[in-house]
Parts: sequence; C-alpha cells; structure tokens
Amino acid sequence: MHVLLLYRDLNRPGGVPTDLKALCAAMREQGHEITAVAASAAGGGPPPVGVTRSLNLDHPGQILRLRKQLTGHRFDIAWVISLLHPWNTVMRALMYRAAIPLCVAPNGHAVSPDVLNHRFGEKRGFPLNKQMKMLHLRCVDRPLLKDATVVRALSPWEATQVIDMGARRCIVVPEGFPEPVTADETTSTASRSKVFGYLGRLAITQKGLDLLVPAARIVAAELGSQAFRILVAGPSVMGSRDRLQREAERAGMTNIEFLGPLSRNEKPAFWRACDFFLHPSRYEGMSRAAREAVSQGLPLLASKESNMGDWVADEGFGYQVAPTVESVAEGMVLACGVQRDVDTSMRQRARKFSLRWSWAAVAHELSAGFADASAIATGKRGK
Repeated sequence: MHVLLLYRDLNRPGGVPTDLKALCAAMREQGHEITAVAASAAGGGPPPVGVTRSLNLDHPGQILRLRKQLTGHRFDIAWVISLLHPWNTVMRALMYRAAIPLCVAPNGHAVSPDVLNHRFGEKRGFPLNKQMKMLHLRCVDRPLLKDATVVRALSPWEATQVIDMGARRCIVVPEGFPEPVTADETTSTASRSKVFGYLGRLAITQKGLDLLVPAARIVAAELGSQAFRILVAGPSVMGSRDRLQREAERAGMTNIEFLGPLSRNEKPAFWRACDFFLHPSRYEGMSRAAREAVSQGLPLLASKESNMGDWVADEGFGYQVAPTVESVAEGMVLACGVQRDVDTSMRQRARKFSLRWSWAAVAHELSAGFADASAIATGKRGK
C-alpha cells in the first residue's frame, strides 16, 4: 500500500514526534510505502525514518508539484494528521480531485469541548484566536471529518466525538506504547503514603494541573496530608512551574514537590517512586508520558479527554476522572485506599495493555483500516 502522509512539521528540526517516526517505521517494515508532505516552511534534510520521500508545501509552486505527482502516482490513501491546520483545506481539495480516499486523525484537536476555550491559551496569541479557531473548525475541519473516507480515533471517547461531528466511518486505534525505560518492577508498598506522579510539559490549563492543589487540599482534609505525596516533573511553560509552586505554598501543601525536567536516566527512579500517574487533561492526543507510565506498570487517574480514560476504565488499570477538582480528589481518595492485591492486578493489566499495543500492532490495525477505506472508495468510484 502506498500512503500519502500530511504532517505539519515534517522537516522542521525536532518537528516529527518520536511516535510518528516509530509508526512510519513499523508500517514500512510491513511493506508499505510512505510519501510524506510537510505543511511547513522549514525544509531540508533527509526524510524521517520510515518515510520513502518527502515534499514541503512552503510555496505555491510546491502545491502544483504535488498536484502533478498525484496525477502520475497511484496513492492508495491520503493520511492527514491533526486538525486546526490551514493546509487541510488544500489537501482535501487535492485528494477529492485525484479521487484518493482520505483518512483523518484528529489527535485530540478540535474534538474535546474544552479545546476551543483553552487551546493555545498558554501561548502568546492575539485576541481573535478563539474566534478564528471556531471559524476554522466550522468551515474547514468539520467538513474534512464529514468528507473523510475514514477517521482514526485514539479512543472510544474520541470516536464518539467525531461521529457526532458527522464522520461517516471511524476506526479506533490507540498510539503505540514504548518499551519500559527500566526492567525493574514498580511496586506499591503499604508502609508508605501513596505517591501520585505527573510527568510532562507544565501546560497548566491543557494538562489540568490547575486542579492538583485544590484537589490535594480536599484529599488532605479527608485523609490527612501524610497519606499522599504528589511529584510534578517536566519543563515549565511560560512560568507555569513558578505559578504552581506559589499556589501550593499558599495552600500549605508541602507534600507537593516540583522536580523540574527529567533526563532519560532520571526517569527510572521517578517511575519507581510513583504509585499512580495523574493525567486529568482537558484535551490531548495521547500523551507519551502517560503511555510510558502504563508500559512501566503504573495505574492511571485519567480523563476521557486525554484519550486514556476510556481505556483505563475498560481495561481496569486505574480510575477514570473528569477534569474537575471534585473528580480528581475523589479519584485520589480511591487510589489511596487501594489494597496490595488490587494494586498488583492494576499493574498487571497496565503492562498487558501496553504489550498488546506495540507499534507493530498499531501499524497492522491502521493498515487494515486503510485497506478497508481504500476498498470502499474504490467501490464507490467504480459505481
């Protein structure tokens, strides 16, 4: 199968996520050819791992070149990753003209009800940002989802959202789970307080980090502050670490610790120290840190908006929480009361789930979905 992939920052330094590289490599190992198109002005350099060839849409001449390629090559499917991007309009028109079936992967963008209220809220923007996003969602992304031959959702919750937006066909395939960063078993001990960990960018609104201090106050009032600790690790976003630290100090929550960014060599100790991973995001693709936690055998407190909450609830490796103070506090209280046998069962289920969804398994499921979509589109063209 020959796949045409659109990703916004294909050749920008650091622009291609490790996950996308892993998925492309797995698909190529299974015999697929991938031609990638970058909606980015920063070009140069060889194609990413797993990609056969690449092209940057950095000026109108490149768009004409892509259009010419579409007439000279037979692509089985076009794969658009992420919404809220102006190039999606161009791709939709080009694919329709070339009669190429289209797979769209929203990756959490413009799907969560909170995304329009909070998306880019922690970045320097301009006053009309929200209005422009709403216009783009209505005029570009929703028609794109409706016209897509198939939509790839990361969770059952995201599938429900895109179907409500008018998608005709949806496949549910999560992201792949990485290998554990350490072979050591992470085990909870009944003799110490429960340790909740967060690892990732300290994007307060998106990641639901503004919920932690008020939720911790509720838990401390019910169980005592000695019953738990919260470890927060990751790079600051526009002073977010200082803001969170000041909030914790004002609340007198000395059991919340801020560790800063962690290197790869520091992660094993962090995972060993934690009993649960906190993931109450308001919108998300599928966090790599959360998937690392699951592969390490850590149960999660996760929102459905993070695209992990449904899996956590269905597979039994943690508790689903809503991105609200009360729900996060309730989940933490439940986690603090988990007995050793339940803890062991949750950890085993987490590892089992991560092993089920290797990158090879994800590539296999996506390939099957692409093949079905291509067959459906070919049948329609043949009528």
